[in-house]
Amino acid sequence: MRRYSIPLSLGAIVAAMTATGYAAGIFTDVPEHHWAYPFVIWAYDNHIMTGPGGQTRKFEPNRPATRAEVAAVAARLYENLHGELEILERQIRFGQSSSRRASSRSSIRSSARSSSRSSLSPVRRSSSSSSRSSARATFNDFEADLRGSEEVPPVTTSMRGRGTFALRDDGLHYDITVEGNTSGTDGTITAAHFHRGARRQAGLVLEPIPFNGNRAVGLWSDISDNAIDALLNGQIYVNVHTRANPNGEIRGQVTRQ
Repeated sequence: MRRYSIPLSLGAIVAAMTATGYAAGIFTDVPEHHWAYPFVIWAYDNHIMTGPGGQTRKFEPNRPATRAEVAAVAARLYENLHGELEILERQIRFGQSSSRRASSRSSIRSSARSSSRSSLSPVRRSSSSSSRSSARATFNDFEADLRGSEEVPPVTTSMRGRGTFALRDDGLHYDITVEGNTSGTDGTITAAHFHRGARRQAGLVLEPIPFNGNRAVGLWSDISDNAIDALLNGQIYVNVHTRANPNGEIRGQVTRQ
């Protein structure tokens, strides 16, 4: 589990407490247009999750979460929810007659559960017979490790890339970073694309991926049902082209986390 997956999951399951925006811009490695941004801010504002070691400038969203971090988040979340429920119950206790207390407390818990499914969670479609619609509506997180050895034919290069992806109701969000030297004298990224195809096979271009320097953060908003089927079956890959290797310098299959 990546660190950004923790607030994403909590935001969908709990999210009864809304983000205040206090932490806006506090983490330099989680830009406002990143799909995980509102969940990370919500977790920070509610004192549930900070940067590693309590730091406030770097969140390190793609670093694997440690067991200690997960345990700390669970404890803080429990404290927050328990405190909120006690406050609400006191309000009911002093504001209503004793004959209605039991039903009121039941309503509080029911209301908390309802709000937890609506506050900051991604837009979810109503149940449908379409598995593709269900795939968009539920959490589907993916990753890709981009290497020259995955190209067809393989390319000798020290350039590497890493990408995280999230299929949501509004499309496929992506965050891809490329690092290292290229195999040629000019490793400037000239283009990148999502392709449909199995590993070790060349496939058709489906969608361009615009890079800003060595990073691409964006949304494939009009992803088709056929492309979603391919994604869920491991048949989508990312290919990054450079001037030194116009046919592709590094490539990686998009697979489930």
